Amino acid sequence: MATHLVTLIGILWGQIRETRSGQPTLITFPDFGTKRAVIWVAIAWPHAPHQRELGEFIGWMVTGRGYTTKNAYWPQSWASRLGATLATWSGPEGAAIFLTVPRSSLIEAVEGLYATLTHLPIGDPIAWEGYKRKYLRQWEGFSLEQELKWRLKGATKAPGGFTQEEAALYVQRYLQPDSLYLIIGGALSVREKIQLRKLTFRSPFSGGDRNSPPSPPPPSLSDTTEENLWAYPAYVALQLTTPPSWAEKIAFIEAFLTRWREEAAPLRWQGEFWGKHTYLLFARVDGKSYAFLRGLAWLTPRDTTEIKAWKAAYTLARSNLYAYPDLYPDVWIAASLRGDTVALPDTLPEDLWKKGWPFHAVGTWLYNEAVTEDTFSSLQVLSPPDTLPPPSPPDFFWEGKGSLPVAEWAASMQLYHDRFPEAFFELIGYYRQTRSRNRRWKELHELRRTFINRYKIPAFLLRVTLQKAGPDFPEKAIRLRCYGP
Repeated sequence: MATHLVTLIGILWGQIRETRSGQPTLITFPDFGTKRAVIWVAIAWPHAPHQRELGEFIGWMVTGRGYTTKNAYWPQSWASRLGATLATWSGPEGAAIFLTVPRSSLIEAVEGLYATLTHLPIGDPIAWEGYKRKYLRQWEGFSLEQELKWRLKGATKAPGGFTQEEAALYVQRYLQPDSLYLIIGGALSVREKIQLRKLTFRSPFSGGDRNSPPSPPPPSLSDTTEENLWAYPAYVALQLTTPPSWAEKIAFIEAFLTRWREEAAPLRWQGEFWGKHTYLLFARVDGKSYAFLRGLAWLTPRDTTEIKAWKAAYTLARSNLYAYPDLYPDVWIAASLRGDTVALPDTLPEDLWKKGWPFHAVGTWLYNEAVTEDTFSSLQVLSPPDTLPPPSPPDFFWEGKGSLPVAEWAASMQLYHDRFPEAFFELIGYYRQTRSRNRRWKELHELRRTFINRYKIPAFLLRVTLQKAGPDFPEKAIRLRCYGP
């Protein structure tokens, strides 16, 4: 007897969903582009908010970090062969594993993701103990930063407070074909869709009860202020209330970060979207930055120049969201699991930019008494002045280690140029021997083309210079210098 499958296709702005009985729901984002050389692929599944850590631990096992038995399936082997690295994400909506691969390897990548989830060693007691021990090792000792992040995400118990039976029930309940989402960052051809539909996913366990009532979300974070000698100068772990639409969320966060960096830059910060109306912000700040966060109640532009800076920051963020979806699982995966429409127009209506947004922050504020010396005495000057003080021109130096922060440099150039159109920038490279001069010259011009083509930096603003380097100077170093007014 032939099996009849019913396909329901729901088309949202920028997102296409296709549901077939007994198979993962296929979600594609045509706005990502149809001719890109690489494509982003993710397998996601929903879970209850309080199971976020279990989802994180499953991702820990999936990526093969920490521990493997001799006969265990090693997922990084096929991922490395495709030139990719497996990554994971877990939030209140669910969890996911994902990677970016050449488009020609799309089918092989999906097969590998399916096989990885199928070979979870969840029932092996030896493997379980090894993975659990390695997972808990990251929490050994005391870290104020980790503790605040843990509390910021609404955790109500110590890390690792789950058993092997709970993990097995989690896999049995959520890692089923009907529960999975196959998310593709781009449009698919008819041939590719047919190939994907031929792939089957087999759960490590038989289907569990997925119709039980959902667990209540963890309690909301209360606002607390505490003097703490460890928090020098100050730590903040905050939940920011965001606007409803994704375009406004991005615009609001980028406007806030632009104002924050310019007026009272933090020493270090991290952030991610969390749930439907929340952005988690963790930061280490000095007294000036602490006072800025305490005194900010409404984020509204002070002049047309700042509006232009906010628009430029939104445009750059929108470009990065489409160009590097693997860096923003809190947007693309969370929205897919919730069924949200991620519509990111080129810009927002002018009246929204002029009106601004309310700034509501709730969370943990830890400070050392020394921070009050330059904080509370300056709260009365937090009212916005008539004109903004001119920001310092960007001057960045990269020693040649790690990844070059191209996006950060591009954003700084855009924002500074919007305020001072007469400014121009210089990429300075270094060489030791004459025979390496041409090679360095080509590398710098390739970087210049990246700024121009990918980040839309006007070509006439950016020039390239080579300088002779001393024997102890890092030859791969690059400096970005601004010549402002």
